[in-house]
Amino acid sequence: MLRSNLIIPFGFPAIGYPRIYFYKLIDPITNEICYIGKTENPEKRCKQHCRAGYFDGNAYKDIWISNLVFKQNTYPVMDVFAWIDNSLLDLRAYKHEIQLINKFWSEGHPLLNKLPRRKFGIWEARIRNATFYKERNIFRV
Repeated sequence: MLRSNLIIPFGFPAIGYPRIYFYKLIDPITNEICYIGKTENPEKRCKQHCRAGYFDGNAYKDIWISNLVFKQNTYPVMDVFAWIDNSLLDLRAYKHEIQLINKFWSEGHPLLNKLPRRKFGIWEARIRNATFYKERNIFRV
């Protein structure tokens, strides 16, 4: 079932190393982009995100996913949309991820990444995240 939540567009290079894939986690109910990430293995990362009770230190994202799994009985959609030939250790991958997060944040997407809270101010990000939760009636699971 989790595999159906992973979207890899036709024409993308086969999953292999060293290659970094950039992805969006999309709310399946509202179709909003809620998280931008990078990985060397999209299938494995998708399963990690969708595993009930998986916490990686980003409370906003973890609570959103737990709400989807436990209250809505669904999972976020992982859409792989870009890639670079490199390893996760390469600084270029981190810079590109930051650029993508900044781009989607400035377009008004309700991103739950940690970066906007640091770059754009913790209060602006908290207000946007609080609004995100309130509109969806999300509380700690």
